[in-house]
Amino acid sequence: MKKNLLPSLLISKCQPSRLTFVLTTFFSIYTLLSMMSCATSKPATNRPSENDSVLVPPFNPDNLSNADASDSDDEADDEDENSISELDDAEFCRDNIYGEYLKNKYLSDNLTAQNPEKSFKLARNTRRHRYATRSPYNQRQIEALFFARSRMVGEMVPYFGSIPVVANPRVEHWISYFKNSGRSSFLKWLVRGETVRDLVLPILKDEGLPPEFLFLSMVESGFSNQAYSHAKATGPWQFMPGTAQLYGLEMNMWIDERRDPVKSTLAAAHLLRDLYKDFGDWYLAMAAYNAGSGRVRKAIRMTGTSDFWKLADSAYLPVETKNYVPQVLAALQLSANPKGHGFDVVADPMDGMPVTTVAVKNPAQISEVSIKLGIPEKLLRHWNPELINAITPPQRKGGAPYALRLTPELANKWTAIEETLELVEVKDVLLHRIRRGETLGAIAARYRVDTKKILSINPGLRASRLKIGTDLAVPTTSIIQKSRSTKKQASTRTRA
Repeated sequence: MKKNLLPSLLISKCQPSRLTFVLTTFFSIYTLLSMMSCATSKPATNRPSENDSVLVPPFNPDNLSNADASDSDDEADDEDENSISELDDAEFCRDNIYGEYLKNKYLSDNLTAQNPEKSFKLARNTRRHRYATRSPYNQRQIEALFFARSRMVGEMVPYFGSIPVVANPRVEHWISYFKNSGRSSFLKWLVRGETVRDLVLPILKDEGLPPEFLFLSMVESGFSNQAYSHAKATGPWQFMPGTAQLYGLEMNMWIDERRDPVKSTLAAAHLLRDLYKDFGDWYLAMAAYNAGSGRVRKAIRMTGTSDFWKLADSAYLPVETKNYVPQVLAALQLSANPKGHGFDVVADPMDGMPVTTVAVKNPAQISEVSIKLGIPEKLLRHWNPELINAITPPQRKGGAPYALRLTPELANKWTAIEETLELVEVKDVLLHRIRRGETLGAIAARYRVDTKKILSINPGLRASRLKIGTDLAVPTTSIIQKSRSTKKQASTRTRA
């Protein structure tokens, strides 16, 4: 019996199990479907026959497939400094014969291209820039990829032709980043840029600046007027308070002109023009805009070169600045042909900014103006992003009226509603009635003032002995509304 069972037992052990058979079949089908998806993403005319010596018809950018990059894989490879660049796979399917032909042709025709395996470091130790640690990059492969993509999706650069755009590993990295891990954010920037473009480009042109600086604002803030950084820079051009005052932007408790797209663009144009006069190079001007002219001068002095790319390979520029200029150039190239890179951009009508203004002689409440004009208060604040508080500024330089942005249709209604608005009087002291459980520190924090200032204008007040029900003078703005009909007063407060 045992002799008869032994051969059958050996045969059963040698045969593959059902699970192995199912997995093998599934893997084969998956591989076949993947190859078919890549193959069908390109027109059949782009596949040459064996006898063809030249590959062929122009490639249709609408059919260019963009492979998705995995965020989790990018973050897992942070410490792998010797990993091979995946830019090739991010641009073309593996069976893209035309793309491979163009890259190989460039490599064969440019045997003396820059030396390969040139490594560099990008921003590290932050979640946002973990994708930026892939190195080393092969410079020749990057240039070949740049050449192939320009042939397949059309000429991307120069976008305006004023600033030179080069094929550099840092630029190519950020192109890949914006198309993959940073795709959703970059698409928002492109959508906002459709409406910002018409507002910013004429100002740059009138000031004699290259229109490419539009994309400097894109990288700085994503074209957001309310963008705010940890260094207290704000607005679409991210002005610091000291620089903003130097270039004539007004900042007080009522308005912050750094948030105004027109006024801040004009100030940024003057600053960039001054930086170009100092350095004589647009790349260095952009670097100085980000890091400050002092750091850039020190880097030039320590390295003995004024070539930005050599400075970026040194240790004398901040990592943020090393990535800053490449980000601007990458944004420029992608914006030159967004559809060719897989971005379907449609302008959002809500992002529009009217250019018509009306003169507001007396301070007016934004909420009341929006109600009488029949528009949402949020929309009116969006048209006038420099307003900090809920009213228009009561005091202007030289007594000039405040220019409130409205559409032409609404501007025609302004004269009719202006006389119906409540009168507003602004005082410098607010009376706060002390309630049970309140402390002087809590009151000061509520109105964003220093406790010492409260004590200075309240003689005899002790912080440890606050009496419930008494009025406490607080040195902050108080708004008194006076109705035109009844002349009754209602006290409200606003915060600086």
